[in-house]
Amino acid sequence: IQVLRESGGGDIDLGEDKSAETVGNFVSEARTQQTIWINSIAGGADEICPPVQSMAIFRNTEAIGLMMLLEPKIYGSRSGTFMSDPWGYIRGTLGGRPPANSSLMFLKGVLSSYPNASIGIVAMPLITNSTTLREFKRYDTGFNFHGIIVTSDIQKYVVASAIAQVVRLFIQIGVIHCDLHGGNLLVAAKDENISTDLVDWGRAFIVRERSDRGFNRRYFTEDMRQTLPKLQEK
Repeated sequence: IQVLRESGGGDIDLGEDKSAETVGNFVSEARTQQTIWINSIAGGADEICPPVQSMAIFRNTEAIGLMMLLEPKIYGSRSGTFMSDPWGYIRGTLGGRPPANSSLMFLKGVLSSYPNASIGIVAMPLITNSTTLREFKRYDTGFNFHGIIVTSDIQKYVVASAIAQVVRLFIQIGVIHCDLHGGNLLVAAKDENISTDLVDWGRAFIVRERSDRGFNRRYFTEDMRQTLPKLQEK
């Protein structure tokens, strides 16, 4: 869930040196993520990122109405701790620091203060038994990560898997993430194995030309474009 602004409208201050992105950029980000997911799983390969299951944009008055509908369902419910203050919930479970711009009350305040503010919601599958790479790096050897005992080899594998995902993103999809850090990579325990997913595609840069099945000629020679896919297969 994210605060958005209409194109051409004034900036919306979200605190902590953050401002709202435009509705158009939000939609473009979701489309980019879905395109990356579709291309990454071709041939039965592992996903690079989670898929986008659904997306909705609620304009200002609609969003205020949505907040009013959610409020009685959220507060007092068993899941209300997460929904009413998701970053506070994450802080309690992962030890992170919650920004002040996450709670339901904050969203209502922004919508009331800025007529050009909207709410964007993207739904993705829950990646169970997961944490961020930033948090995973804090686990000592011997830690039980959802049934997988962390060893030095596991720690090295997670880093190697993250690098491989970035390389796949570039070689296979033709995209550069441009905002990589420990909070934008998820590490999950799945079927006694470790998997990694990249998230947050707001700054992704597409280097491949749509009309070119290879790579953008501005960046690669013909020989390099033929060689890179072969390197990936190895």
